[in-house]
Amino acid sequence: MVEAVEDPFVRISAMIGGDEYLKVARALLKAEDATDEEIASSTGLRINMVRKVLYDLFGKALITGISGQDGSYLSEYLLSLGYEVFGIIRRNSTPENQITRLDDLNVKTFYGDLSDQSSLVKVLKEVQPDEIYNLAAQSHVRVSFDIPEFTGDVTAIGAVRILDAMRQVAPKARFYQASSSEMYGLVQAVPQSETTPFYPRSPY
Repeated sequence: MVEAVEDPFVRISAMIGGDEYLKVARALLKAEDATDEEIASSTGLRINMVRKVLYDLFGKALITGISGQDGSYLSEYLLSLGYEVFGIIRRNSTPENQITRLDDLNVKTFYGDLSDQSSLVKVLKEVQPDEIYNLAAQSHVRVSFDIPEFTGDVTAIGAVRILDAMRQVAPKARFYQASSSEMYGLVQAVPQSETTPFYPRSPY
């Protein structure tokens, strides 16, 4: 029987799988950046068991907009927690997508686009993510005045497309939508809260 523990992460880990999960969770609390081998050594568990526990605890994350600044930082953070990280990138004729941000990270990328529903369904079928982080958008405020229809299609309807793909393929996955302070535009209150009215000033 697993003993009672106070820390929420440790308690949930123990509930998921018992003693092995409890040992791994405690090891992570002591050293968040511990490697699989270090956890195995400190807990006395086999390396394969440690990897199984880490996978069960954290699973797979899919990030749209992974090649941007926030996407690469999020990838690095999730990898440090033990996640398996996947990303969706667009095909560009110039290196604007800065895919080099991901060169040193252990992530797998797929070509896709928030304006192409079929590509989203295909990626979700292959990855079967536990968590989806939607960071992709046409996020240049000034340019959004030049291409307002495209901006709305990718930034707003694109979120609907990935939610619909998720409904079809990975309905149990958790979803995070990254939004912008630009929704408040000409702010009506400082600081803003969940009840502050939106006052957007651009198509983006």
